Amino acid sequence: MHRILPAFAISAISLSLVACSSTEPQETTPLPSPSSAPPSSSADPALERNDRGNLTRKVGETFTFRTTSDEIAATVRLDDIKANPKCTGDYPEKPKDGTLVALTFTVTSEPELSELGDVAFDGGWWKYIAADGMTYNGELDTVAAYSCLSDKQRLPRVGPSEKAQGSVVLELPDTKGVLIYGIGDGVEFDLSDAIKE
Repeated sequence: MHRILPAFAISAISLSLVACSSTEPQETTPLPSPSSAPPSSSADPALERNDRGNLTRKVGETFTFRTTSDEIAATVRLDDIKANPKCTGDYPEKPKDGTLVALTFTVTSEPELSELGDVAFDGGWWKYIAADGMTYNGELDTVAAYSCLSDKQRLPRVGPSEKAQGSVVLELPDTKGVLIYGIGDGVEFDLSDAIKE
């Protein structure tokens, strides 16, 4: 099902975050959702959304950003999830209230991304839900999280016709819950499956 989401990119054009669904308008002026009928999720389990309305992905799986005309603008693969990554930034700080978790992605964009603007994975687009279902209301993009990586390791914003690989580090209260990329309909990563302590 197509659903409207807030922006991931710079421009004021809508963006679909899907494994083939979901619309993502920009922070400024939301645009209408695609007029095409949503694909049926019953035929493909990869398109099904969970009770929170999110796609679920594991390490090695992909999701896509799509234009309002349902063209693939960017494909994102989750390459790895690690707790307590080795920090390589110039001035790393220790986490104050939790555990640092690094997610590594490969992003491949198409020329169609020019319609949408850059794809970004900044800390503000993430939220954490604990194993008991409680949404964490603290900051995930802390100084410790940001300072952990060198610029060369950090996932950059990705524009049209680019390929990038890099990591995003977030400070989480624990590693037993789920991490969600996006507001509203998004992509969900179950850390209890991905991180074995």
